[in-house]
Amino acid sequence: MNLTQIIHEENMAAFDITFASFLVSEDGRLENPRFYRMQERKLKMFHRQLSRKMKRSHNRNQARLHLARFYDKVGHARTDWSQIQSTNWVRGHEAVILEDMNVKQFNKGVAKTVMLDFSWGMFTRMLGYKLERFGKQPRYGRSVFPSSNM
Repeated sequence: MNLTQIIHEENMAAFDITFASFLVSEDGRLENPRFYRMQERKLKMFHRQLSRKMKRSHNRNQARLHLARFYDKVGHARTDWSQIQSTNWVRGHEAVILEDMNVKQFNKGVAKTVMLDFSWGMFTRMLGYKLERFGKQPRYGRSVFPSSNM
């Protein structure tokens, strides 16, 4: 991969992560689908049902499997959405500049949104390997400047 190639500004995309939306760029906003938050009430219900079952019973095992399938369903929806969005951004731009985030510094509610709702780390990882696969350049900007809308 030739890192010295010239990239025109119109073929570059720079993103900023926000918590109201998923990504904000000059091209517009990419809304947060809130996969986990939309299903949180059902997840609580399934957890409550599981906790009421007698340990080592067949009904408890069925409830456990039902809960696991529901977690998988939420996770697969989030992964599928991330795959589609990252592919769209890679096809449309030669280079992508992403904000380098440290999720551990956030409080519990914000970290829950970043990790469970739209999985920022998974999205950046997908975007990175897709950019490299197509011979394009991923760039990471520092997140020192407080530009996010909280």
